[in-house]
Amino acid sequence: MEQARYGWFLGEVARWASVDPSVIGLVALGSAANRSHAPDEWSDHDLWVVTLEGATAALRRDPSWLPDSERIVGWFAETKHGRSAVYDDGHLVEVAIFEDSELEIARANDFTVLYDAGGIETRLASISERTTAEGGNGVEHAVGRFVVEMIIGLGRLGRGELLSANELIRGRAVTSLLRSVSAWSSSDSEVLDNLDPHRRFELAYPGIAERIERSLGRPLIEVARSLVETADDVLPNELLRRSVVEVLDHRIKAVRATRADPTQGS
Repeated sequence: MEQARYGWFLGEVARWASVDPSVIGLVALGSAANRSHAPDEWSDHDLWVVTLEGATAALRRDPSWLPDSERIVGWFAETKHGRSAVYDDGHLVEVAIFEDSELEIARANDFTVLYDAGGIETRLASISERTTAEGGNGVEHAVGRFVVEMIIGLGRLGRGELLSANELIRGRAVTSLLRSVSAWSSSDSEVLDNLDPHRRFELAYPGIAERIERSLGRPLIEVARSLVETADDVLPNELLRRSVVEVLDHRIKAVRATRADPTQGS
């Protein structure tokens, strides 16, 4: 979406919020907040709407309050609060609609309050601080999850549960490895997203990102081996002990030995 059009959209939805008596807050998040990262032609609109008690159902049911709503070709329920609008040009608007009493359950990083009739700015600042604090802790947990997900994923691969193994190794284990790296190293951490460890990881750690990306197209057992080698190389021994790496290596060898057809698990 062109920058002028992108800004027009935010202006229109802010105008709607300001005249709807049930709305007490409108918040732009992520690139739509235009803080640490400006929107570009690929950016979606991420919005929160905060309403008076009892006013969310209608907004969640019917997207006609969004700008150019006649061009919406899909309106999907993602969570209890979240909806996604897909426009006829492929533009995506992700919106979470909270009642006043529900706002504090959310997590946020970059935000800009577009309309505030209920102390939203102060409350969002508190939510953002809490989110940052939560995202900055737990490197040991992240490393532990990487190890556990690798072991479970390799077990499923050995059993022949290829779809489950793929989701665990190419999915969850990679996510935990990214979390481990970013939590351990503060290098260029300001470019990272503390809600999604995949976002802009390439900017902060280009060498590690390239190494992981290169491995993902290989057969799954080779992906597992490469991820363990990467983790062993980039994480300090006090986080990922040599004895744990040896266990993972042994598990990989055991799974490889059980796969009679080398094309299986690709």
